[in-house]
Amino acid sequence: MDAAMNLYLDIETLPCADPAVIEAIVAKITAPANYKKPESIAEWERENKPQAVLDAVAKTSFDGAYGRIVCICYAFDDGEVFSVHGDDEKTLLEQFYSHVYDLSTGVFQGYTSDVPMTVIGHNV
Repeated sequence: MDAAMNLYLDIETLPCADPAVIEAIVAKITAPANYKKPESIAEWERENKPQAVLDAVAKTSFDGAYGRIVCICYAFDDGEVFSVHGDDEKTLLEQFYSHVYDLSTGVFQGYTSDVPMTVIGHNV
């Protein structure tokens, strides 16, 4: 039985930078419901809202709709580590997929195209 080819990968993302999305996030962050007095709400917003907004925006890096990929590092089995990176996510993904396709078809490190590929990474 043929062994599977392993594709190890790590993808780095950045949070959303779209001002409209950030503005929508800001609008959704409000004081907890148990804050009723206007002065208590104002104090919470002054002391807590800036960090709450930063945290919420940071979490968009893990959301496919808002975050963006800036770097993919990958290797087949114990082979060479490759990296694609840049500001244009579409081009970065095209480069990654093209390279993986080229290296995983035909013969690569003794494998042929009919050998199954297992993708290994964090949260894949």
